[in-house]
Amino acid sequence: LAIDPEGSRFLQKRIKLGNHEERHLALEKVLPHLALLWQDASGNYVLQQLLEHGDEETRNELMKGVEKEGVVALSLHMHGCRVVQKAIKCLDQTQVTTLITKFRSQVLNFTHDPNGNHVIQKCIQVMSSLAKAAASRNDTDMASSLSDQLQFVVDDVVANVESLSKHRYGCRVVQRAIEFCVEHQKDAVLKKIVECHASLVDDQYGNYVIQQSLVCGREEHQREVIKTLIKNDGSFVRLSKHKYASNVVEGMLKNGTDQHRVLILEELLKPSISNKNTGPCCAIELALDPIANYVVKSALECTKNGAQVEKLTEALNAH
Repeated sequence: LAIDPEGSRFLQKRIKLGNHEERHLALEKVLPHLALLWQDASGNYVLQQLLEHGDEETRNELMKGVEKEGVVALSLHMHGCRVVQKAIKCLDQTQVTTLITKFRSQVLNFTHDPNGNHVIQKCIQVMSSLAKAAASRNDTDMASSLSDQLQFVVDDVVANVESLSKHRYGCRVVQRAIEFCVEHQKDAVLKKIVECHASLVDDQYGNYVIQQSLVCGREEHQREVIKTLIKNDGSFVRLSKHKYASNVVEGMLKNGTDQHRVLILEELLKPSISNKNTGPCCAIELALDPIANYVVKSALECTKNGAQVEKLTEALNAH
């Protein structure tokens, strides 16, 4: 029944809406078949519902079975990883910290994996949220302990920021680190990102990491990126026309400071060097480009400097 799509949905509904006895009966029936269920497209959802709606005893018994199957194996499986993520989300604080210790030698392996990366992302999100919640209760010892439990993940991310940021799955883990980690861990990751940001701006995956750093970082981090965007070597025009780097330019316009937007407008209003026939300023050249035109649109939408916007609008209207 659990591996049949319709049957699985029925069981999930009963586990969610049923009473204590029904859930324990479901647990009793699924335990002998865990090896089949966690690998199954429908069966894994039954296990997830037991983790989410079962009592402490149910979760404990189910996790004993999961651990016998091998948490690492589940984490690297397209269906098993969903069960592990649900466990990280639903188990109590002590159980979660115990569970993630099993990933200590697996961080990079998981991060490069299409399924395992989701498990590492969930570890970062849940452990960081627990640490912040403890801090909000003024329980500094617990907050410190919880963030320390995640430090092995942060250490591997920091040590491999550039390569992970350029990886299809690794870039997601780096983004979650700067989005959710406590301040000192987030700062450690941001520091490494800034050190290699020039190679990430125009990268297929790295540009997403830079965009996230503009959202989650401080002005000092944004300042280093804006320097790269407006270097006096034609970088601004080249990057604005680039399929990936243009997203970073737009991100700076949307998430940077007013001063950063002023600097970008100054670049747009500079005389065009690449093609003198396109008009008196770079904005005209970029407005005619299939990619860079979005940079010009964002500049008009996000900039608060009236005089600059007026000059830009006049230049565009003239052409």
